[in-house]
Amino acid sequence: MTILEWMKASTRFSFEDINLKSIALGREINDTSVEVTTLATREKELLRADMILFVFIGSPSSIASESILHNNFQHTRGSEGKPDTISWEWAKKIYEKYTDDNFQLMIDIQKEKPISFPDIIDII
Repeated sequence: MTILEWMKASTRFSFEDINLKSIALGREINDTSVEVTTLATREKELLRADMILFVFIGSPSSIASESILHNNFQHTRGSEGKPDTISWEWAKKIYEKYTDDNFQLMIDIQKEKPISFPDIIDII
């Protein structure tokens, strides 16, 4: 399994390959086509934390699973939102564990605008 394949399999979110390669480059992993076994546990944990951070900061708040658009009418069936605060806290703990600069970034983001999640109610 390559690093890129491992990154895709490590999250339930769909990332474009270019986004995953960019995340890897941020960790100075220049070739995502090599075997994932070449990475240490530290690198894998930080990559997972980076993917979570990317979802929170670099993606829309909600992504449609299926969307049909015709003139001014749009119908969306199913959607996926950002991960819950447990994922955020997990990523923060990983950054803290390795004294990574993103730990302070996450603290600063929370101070500026605390993350809150609205209640989701299904109406049928």
